[in-house]
Amino acid sequence: MKKCLFISTILLASVGSTLGQKMDTTLRLSVQVGTGWTHYYNNLVIGHNSAKNNFLGGSLRIMWEPEHRLSIGMETGYYKLYSVTLQPGDGGNAGLAVIPLMANIRMRIVKGFYLTGGTGIAFLKSEVNSPGGNSKSTVISYANVQLSGLYLHRITEQFSIGGELKFLLVDKTNDSIHSLQAVASYRF
Repeated sequence: MKKCLFISTILLASVGSTLGQKMDTTLRLSVQVGTGWTHYYNNLVIGHNSAKNNFLGGSLRIMWEPEHRLSIGMETGYYKLYSVTLQPGDGGNAGLAVIPLMANIRMRIVKGFYLTGGTGIAFLKSEVNSPGGNSKSTVISYANVQLSGLYLHRITEQFSIGGELKFLLVDKTNDSIHSLQAVASYRF
């Protein structure tokens, strides 16, 4: 019992002593999670109007934030591009989703407002379901671009919330989407 009390006291003292210290600004990392509306710029040429191009998408970004205005990191996410009913009434459909994996550079313009750019690969996952059978395929697109404007409002020293307007160009299929996301960021 005395050992538990002693260990608890040591832990509380060490945690209490670190609470008043500032974060090391050269080794600071952040994790940002976002989710929101995604719109696909429809370039499909089909004979009927059954293409859905508005979905819910999400992103995850890990950034190294040194003490200067520039940050670098990686981003991934999941964005459904479109879903199409092949022949109305027969139950067939097709869809395409993109999972980007991109290197990012982010620059703070003014307090709380950032511009982000990135490039990298994207995995295009297509799926076709028809009465004759189902087919799934994954293709890699190598030359993709992502640009975004991000606003973060700091709640605490580590936690921020905000919004991001993002544009993504997928080179392999010449598709583009934009997304408006609510984001949460945690720095450690």
